[in-house]
Amino acid sequence: MTQLVWGPLVPAQGQPQPAPSRRGLPTPVTVILALGLSLLLAAVTACGESPRSAAVEPASASPATRAPVAPRLGACYDAPLTPYRSRSLWADLTPAVSCAEAHRVETYHVGTVDAPSGAAEVQPRSQQMFDLFAVCAAKATQFLGGKWYDARVGLQVTLPVDKDWSAGVRSYSCDMAELDQVGEEAAVRRTSSLRDALAAPGALFMGCFNRTSTVYWAPMVPAACDQRHDAEYVGAFDGVIPASDDEDTIEQVGLDGCERIVGSYLGSPDFRDIYIGYLGWNSYHWHFGRLTVQCFATPVPGRRFTGSVKGIGGRRPPTVAAG
Repeated sequence: MTQLVWGPLVPAQGQPQPAPSRRGLPTPVTVILALGLSLLLAAVTACGESPRSAAVEPASASPATRAPVAPRLGACYDAPLTPYRSRSLWADLTPAVSCAEAHRVETYHVGTVDAPSGAAEVQPRSQQMFDLFAVCAAKATQFLGGKWYDARVGLQVTLPVDKDWSAGVRSYSCDMAELDQVGEEAAVRRTSSLRDALAAPGALFMGCFNRTSTVYWAPMVPAACDQRHDAEYVGAFDGVIPASDDEDTIEQVGLDGCERIVGSYLGSPDFRDIYIGYLGWNSYHWHFGRLTVQCFATPVPGRRFTGSVKGIGGRRPPTVAAG
């Protein structure tokens, strides 16, 4: 499944800064919200799914010779998303199942790559890949009946395998899965379509979350916002990749954007006792075309929210001591 890498968690301007430390722990200007990139990558298996589910995946048929294949709109698959690979599901002959049966992935849009015969395949982190993901993102919002990034869902652009591309197949699919949690997540097995899943309030919407680790901020599971919790989703934005590959520069793009989103959610840019976190903003996600940054508000270290922070303005958030 998609690796959701948390960005740094920082206090509002003028608040006390945490003491210096090393990777993944407080620094003079940041507190890392979740696992560092290297730690999180190590926690996810090669297939992109968390260790909880990766070991039970059935092997897909892969005959030496076969006719070229193309995606089918409305097909479902009991298989994980593998967005870093982009050639799975129908492309590698994973059998489709009825969406009324147990499945994890649903094909909600099918399109054609604008590439002539003999053109090179779509490359990771290329403008073509960004454009295809943008189409899938727009189609996902239409399909769900609400903004896809406001829900616990993952998206994937699936492309033809090499030999099918060489044979002239230019079809691609947009595929979606419900996610069980934030960070080290797995696709949920469903027995119904995700169509219009966001048309009315429901459990699929991103809301408040609780940590599952006493050491790291991720993974986190959904929690009731009127109960004690460790983070609250506040919104998202599409980032612009900076010219520099400097890690601090990349982080700053995420932080600056999320500071605006948090301020808008709270109703004041001058908030206090709230830290900012983000996910989805690094080269891993750019590899398969995602530019969307999801933003979170969390309490200062050692505290937990006891209610929603939406609309609190510049007031201190409702919190209690953790533990």
